[in-house]
Amino acid sequence: MNRGPFSQYIEAIFAKQDSLGLRSWARYAVDALLSDTLTFRACLESGREVPGVASGREAAMRLGVRGTPGIMVNGWLYSVPPSVGELSGKIQQLLAELRLTTASDSLDRGER
Repeated sequence: MNRGPFSQYIEAIFAKQDSLGLRSWARYAVDALLSDTLTFRACLESGREVPGVASGREAAMRLGVRGTPGIMVNGWLYSVPPSVGELSGKIQQLLAELRLTTASDSLDRGER
């Protein structure tokens, strides 16, 4: 999925991830051929966050997510991404439990 300059920037970071902490974020912007590196640098230096970043970070901390990637399914936190099979299995298990609970509730109410 290409999201324009953001995708270019992320690709530049991943391409030189062995240099994280050694190179400036602005240098990655230059590597990504971003057209307006002056605005990018001013944004970095301002310290402002994109709306929602702080609240998202606070929510993650409340849930026990300490870094990325973090995946949560119905209260189960995976700090390491589960395989497709593991994730599918967990979802199927939760759906089966939901069906049992729903069927049991219906019987308790005398429904068929």
